[in-house]
Amino acid sequence: MSDPSYEKAKIGVQLGETGVASSRSFLVPSLSATASANWNESTDNTNRYGASLAQTIWDSRLWSDLDQAQANYLKSQLELSQAHNQLAEKLLSAYLNVASKQDDCSGQLKLATVLEFSQYNLSDSLGVRPPLY
Repeated sequence: MSDPSYEKAKIGVQLGETGVASSRSFLVPSLSATASANWNESTDNTNRYGASLAQTIWDSRLWSDLDQAQANYLKSQLELSQAHNQLAEKLLSAYLNVASKQDDCSGQLKLATVLEFSQYNLSDSLGVRPPLY
């Protein structure tokens, strides 16, 4: 079963993860290397090599951006959990509607089996089993 709200929430979590990784990348050192060679028949050949390492000592804007990215990621995880719970509620409501239309005992037994199965096989984005409704 594919629910657009649930899929949107999953994409939101992926975007949140990317935002945190991107913000964190500005806080780590950067390393660059260069190499060049010059060859000439009439003079000596020259080779040059270089390396550069840069690290920002402190930039509060970068730390603030990381904090904001982490907050956005947490928010997206909570939205995914909420979308999961709403999807589970829709599923359970659909099963209850089907069960209310059936009046024999075998239908109720099937419903109980399906409800038990869905309760233990669905989990929210934080890995909680059974899901929180």
